[in-house]
Amino acid sequence: MTLQQYLDAVSPEEQTAFEELWRWTAEALADADLTHVRETVENECRFPASAWNDLLAALNVACILAGLGRRVLMIDFDLEAPGLTHFQDKQIEAGFSRHQLGLVDAINTFLDAPRSSSLGEEEPEGFFDTYVSSLDVPEGVQKGKKEGRLDLVPAGRLDEAYEGRMYDLNFEEMFEEGVGRPLFERLKDLIADSGRYDYILIDSRTGFSDEGSICTRVLGNYLLVLTGLNHQNVRGTARFLRQANVAERDETLALVASPVPMYYEDLRTERIDVAKEHIADRAGLDEVQFVTHIPYHPVLALEEDPTVRSLEGTDLFESYEDITEHLRTWAGDRPEELIDRIPELLRNGKAEEALSIYRHVAQEDPDVALQFLRRTSNLFAEEYLASITSLLEEGISTAERTGNLLSKRTFLASLAGAFYRQGEINNAIASREEALEISRSHDDWKGKAIDLGNLGNYHACRGDLDRGLKYHKQALELFQEYGDTSNEAMALNSVGYWYLERGDTDIATDFFMDARNFALEIEENSRLIYPLANLGICHARKGDEKKAFTAIEEAAELADEIDDPTREAGVCLDRARALSHLNPRQAFESLSNSWSLIQEHLNVFEREKARVLRARLRLEVENDAEGAAEDAQTALDFYRKGDVDSRWSREAEEILEKA
Repeated sequence: MTLQQYLDAVSPEEQTAFEELWRWTAEALADADLTHVRETVENECRFPASAWNDLLAALNVACILAGLGRRVLMIDFDLEAPGLTHFQDKQIEAGFSRHQLGLVDAINTFLDAPRSSSLGEEEPEGFFDTYVSSLDVPEGVQKGKKEGRLDLVPAGRLDEAYEGRMYDLNFEEMFEEGVGRPLFERLKDLIADSGRYDYILIDSRTGFSDEGSICTRVLGNYLLVLTGLNHQNVRGTARFLRQANVAERDETLALVASPVPMYYEDLRTERIDVAKEHIADRAGLDEVQFVTHIPYHPVLALEEDPTVRSLEGTDLFESYEDITEHLRTWAGDRPEELIDRIPELLRNGKAEEALSIYRHVAQEDPDVALQFLRRTSNLFAEEYLASITSLLEEGISTAERTGNLLSKRTFLASLAGAFYRQGEINNAIASREEALEISRSHDDWKGKAIDLGNLGNYHACRGDLDRGLKYHKQALELFQEYGDTSNEAMALNSVGYWYLERGDTDIATDFFMDARNFALEIEENSRLIYPLANLGICHARKGDEKKAFTAIEEAAELADEIDDPTREAGVCLDRARALSHLNPRQAFESLSNSWSLIQEHLNVFEREKARVLRARLRLEVENDAEGAAEDAQTALDFYRKGDVDSRWSREAEEILEKA
């Protein structure tokens, strides 16, 4: 845009102010060189505090994203005031910007010789090697492992000839001749298709400019506009947005008020409301969203370095975080949204991508990652569990370094669960015992009860029923003492289950009845399913077919009602176990029909119980010695690998001998 075009676009008051400023500067600097005059006019026109505020917003947001482990590329498209480019000199070495090639150089090289330039090559390596500089992520923003990347495409090589090369670029002419759009679309595709970056942040000129138009119309998918709240800035922003036709892309537009005094809250709120109404009306938008406001701070006028290292916890830093969060929402880069992609990726065989996402989320928001593991533990095949085990071990190391023992306990508990699902029962016990020590030392009664209950399961699965029952009873006492009726119902069922496995059917029945009554009292159907199914097995052992089927079918209806495939699979196994005492042939048919469901949704110990049961029924009903031997051997291999000596492992040995 020429000076005359600019003056034609602004109000008469702004034209007069600009002309007076120009005359004053020209008279005051009559003997100075042209560069000095231009720099003085630019600084007076662009208001240094506001300009640096815009620059530091881009720089701080980039640093925060890189600190979260994201790969970020900044492009300095503010060619006449390349603040991001100067940052290289502070971080790499003084004078670095006088040698590092950048955007102006890449464009000029392309225009001189398109085919041989790095922008014209099929492979992108030449562009990144020549025109991109790598910066360090400030330590103050590092979160978790240092895997983020902070790169920069500077405005250009800032030597004595830079201004000449810059002013030689006539963007208006390039677009009129049909060269501009293909060139910048090529630049955009080259960077995006490289797969090197998660975020690309472009800093363009303030207000009306060819560079701003290119960023708005060609390069940027999303537009974040920083504007002051005075009348002049609001009117200018409205005109800029109207000319950019942002009404067609309002979902990809957000505004930030900057800079704003830290006091005068009522006035600030009033000015933001006025700005929203004026900009929406003049730019043809239904509504305008202000993501946040950047408070005025002296550092914005005096400093050119990222402020994140020294101002974390201040209003200024929080405003940068607000902008970061908005960008992440635009990008779909939220922990909950990211992690929900993992099951589909695993089902499609994209394990590395799934685990990479899990690693990012686990570092940034451990609670979300751990909740996901608990919620979807049965979705993971054993080969993925091994990788997730290593991630949990990383979490434990991080918690140790930071001294956060409760986080370490949570990771240990999840690690124990991962070991258990892989059949590594001894490792599961060791991890859960360490978690229990932390629960005890922090007087965390609920964590202690949960750790005790899981240790009870692990020891009982290994074959030590007495120790397993002891731990389960201790957990039950804690839930009773603190009035946790929901977990009390679960603990009652667990105690009953291991009495059932030991052969004490009458004692087991009493515990299952208590668990059933508690679940009915608190109206939790999810806690009611297992006691009912286990009661079915108890009644079947006693030969009461009617009670057995009534209890099991009621459990099946509840599992179907709450749409829980894991509980449905558990009821199917319990139905087959109950039928094995009443009608072995029906038991075999029932187990065969539900085999896929059981193998897909139950943990490895339950799956091997089903395999031993099928081996027995194959031998007993089908006289299939070969099939029975195959099942028994597979189960026995699993038990021996995990050092398990239980009634199920012994039954597998007996079946194998008979077969």
